[in-house]
Amino acid sequence: MQLLQAYLDTKRHRLFDSKLKVFDASIWLHAFSRSTIAIFIPILMLQLGYSIRAVIGYYFLYYLLDIPLTFFAGWLTRRIGARAVLIIGSFFSVAFFAVLYNLSANDFVLLGLLALFAALYDSLYWVSHLYLFMVFSKNDKNISRDASILAIMRHVAGILAPAFGAIILIFFNQKLLILISTSILIVSILPLFVVRSLKDKPPAVKLKRIKFFNQRHVSRDYISNGLFSVHRAAENVIWPI
Repeated sequence: MQLLQAYLDTKRHRLFDSKLKVFDASIWLHAFSRSTIAIFIPILMLQLGYSIRAVIGYYFLYYLLDIPLTFFAGWLTRRIGARAVLIIGSFFSVAFFAVLYNLSANDFVLLGLLALFAALYDSLYWVSHLYLFMVFSKNDKNISRDASILAIMRHVAGILAPAFGAIILIFFNQKLLILISTSILIVSILPLFVVRSLKDKPPAVKLKRIKFFNQRHVSRDYISNGLFSVHRAAENVIWPI
């Protein structure tokens, strides 16, 4: 409750920035739509008849594709802008839900396509989303606070959405849950078309990656965050199973 109150108090001081409000609304709806079903995906695959090995293989392929696509997302953001990449990533998420809706037992072609769309969505959406956040957060003195607010928004959606998804699964079925999640996701895309006239193309990279990672504090932070990401990925897959 204290985190939510901090978020609400800070939002009152940022009401003047309409573009930031639109971006916040889009992110919250997007996080809610994904969170309604994300934790249940391994369970749904098992119910369809896939083995645990096949489910683990799907996630392995997804993360294997996600790594190089992240570099592609950075390149594409510099070429066409973060907002456009964010919208494209969102549509790949819609495509992901469409494949999930039609997924049947032992259809490994669709399972591979599902992993590809998941990786395209994850890399395109979140890379561009981080840059757009920096564009909207104009007050550099409060960048840490703004980042915390964005994290709180995702966590609040992450708490409420699975409960909502569980209710749909208990009283109805997974098809309806996928349709509802997709509908909310499409609604989350609409505010992004309102936000225009942005300088959302990152400047050319001036610091080479080798020199960047040779900085001790940078390497330490990336290694720490990388290990945590491995833990989180394993937890998100293994725990539901």
